[in-house]
Amino acid sequence: MNKQLRIPPKFTNEAEERAFWEAHDSTDYLDWTKAQRVVLPNLKPTTKQSRYDCLSTCSIQSRRQPTRGMFHISH
Repeated sequence: MNKQLRIPPKFTNEAEERAFWEAHDSTDYLDWTKAQRVVLPNLKPTTKQSRYDCLSTCSIQSRRQPTRGMFHISH
């Protein structure tokens, strides 16, 4: 089946793009069967931690620690 792909809109900033992709399915815009792995050897580590990195780190740490007390909050 050849699905007709849509063209994503032009974004004015990263927040607008993030909001768009949170509300739309990327398979309507991209054919993931044609995706190729890329290597980006010149990327430098960042000194800032994104909100997503913080949430995933907190989630991993909470799964590693035993539950203390009556309640366990999962992130």
